[in-house]
Amino acid sequence: VYKFDGKELIQKEDFGTTKKNISWSEDGKILIINTLTSSSNREYLIIDSYSLSQDSKTLTIKNYSKNSATGEATLKMVYNKK
Repeated sequence: VYKFDGKELIQKEDFGTTKKNISWSEDGKILIINTLTSSSNREYLIIDSYSLSQDSKTLTIKNYSKNSATGEATLKMVYNKK
């Protein structure tokens, strides 16, 4: 569940707290989803960004994650419309 009103969504679970926020890049071309999960001894950050090419035929998804146990990782996925 995400809110598109610009406000942070806070979910409390048994294992900790998750904070979610959705925003657009300054130029309005990239959708950015930030998710921060905190427990008593760890934090886990995920930043996903979605962008569509000008001709609307290529979707690019970038994923950045940071975890105190495993470190940082990035992933880029590109989908082309046939």
